[in-house]
Amino acid sequence: MIPVSQAGGEGAPSSLRSVAARARVRITLGTATLSPSRAEALRVGSVITLDQSPDAPVRVQAEGGFVGQGQAVAVADSDGRPRLAVAMMENHA
Repeated sequence: MIPVSQAGGEGAPSSLRSVAARARVRITLGTATLSPSRAEALRVGSVITLDQSPDAPVRVQAEGGFVGQGQAVAVADSDGRPRLAVAMMENHA
């Protein structure tokens, strides 16, 4: 979850700007279809190949509504640890 001050700024849907404190944001990187046996065989270290290329836009939703598209990027947190983030490329108000 991110503060509304970040999620509900200029260009955000009005439904987000009216949320009291926070908005739940969902980022969709891609999908994969696995057979039941493959899904059951998943273990730590298993790799699931998604249907998107690494540079494909990701879908950004907030509170169930489509907000826009972004690009997955690697960033460092305040302690220097790598994190996955999304740089917004397109907003849909």
